[in-house]
Amino acid sequence: MLILLPATVLSCAPDGVTTISKVGDKTYVCLVINSKRVSLFMPKADQYTRINLQDSFNSTSFDTETLTSPTTGECTFATRFNSAEPKACKYTVIHVESMGKRSLAKAYKVYHRDENTPKWAFPILTIVISVKQGKVQALTWDDGCHFCQDSGDSCQSNIFTLPTNRFNETIKVSDSAISTLMLDGLGKNCRVDANPGVDILTKARDCTGVECQQYNKYCVDGNCDLKLYVVWTGTDAEGNYFKSASLRFSRFAKYSINDLYSSAKQNTLNVATEVQTTAETATRL
Repeated sequence: MLILLPATVLSCAPDGVTTISKVGDKTYVCLVINSKRVSLFMPKADQYTRINLQDSFNSTSFDTETLTSPTTGECTFATRFNSAEPKACKYTVIHVESMGKRSLAKAYKVYHRDENTPKWAFPILTIVISVKQGKVQALTWDDGCHFCQDSGDSCQSNIFTLPTNRFNETIKVSDSAISTLMLDGLGKNCRVDANPGVDILTKARDCTGVECQQYNKYCVDGNCDLKLYVVWTGTDAEGNYFKSASLRFSRFAKYSINDLYSSAKQNTLNVATEVQTTAETATRL
């Protein structure tokens, strides 16, 4: 179930709700796009959950910002696709909030210079909500190039700072800075080619069996719509341990991860509880 509640985005919980009393209780998870749009979801605590944003890859709600007020630091068309621009103008950036805590930001789409179509996407991401005695302590990403070669071009660092006051204050964290943060997976994710070409699209649609795995690195037939997986770790207010973090992708062996990736892209990973909505329902703040 999706509920839109922009007033709660800074805390991502109703007034007075600060604790997860027990495993299975309703929780509050906000997906924030470009620090401008927000969708509030209410999954159950410790229930491995997939939030599937239908049509998000083509949705204007998930485009880069093209606001025209450079004096306030917002994006203009001139800065939007500047390849030397370290700030967020050439990206669709998302972050997650839950009960008073926020994650670092991630790029969902990366755009060509001087074009308004994306060249890459990071369509599958997992957020880990850490809880101690029912209080959310931190939100971290389950990073790592689990679906591609660690040394290949598809494996890219993907961490952004959170904005303070203005969207364009969001900047990409450099690889050297990431190394000092000691993040699991070094803040990296597998990127997917958003413009594979007609020949690749045809082959991908006609393939069957294990040979289809070679096309995991391409956006085909809507499989680049954003899919956010949510897991919990730690304890509820009664001291019961959350267990869903053991299901995150980094816990699976490399030999089986391609099958998982294909399954995740096609929305058939049955172990996850699905929360599905359309991208256009995200509310602008």
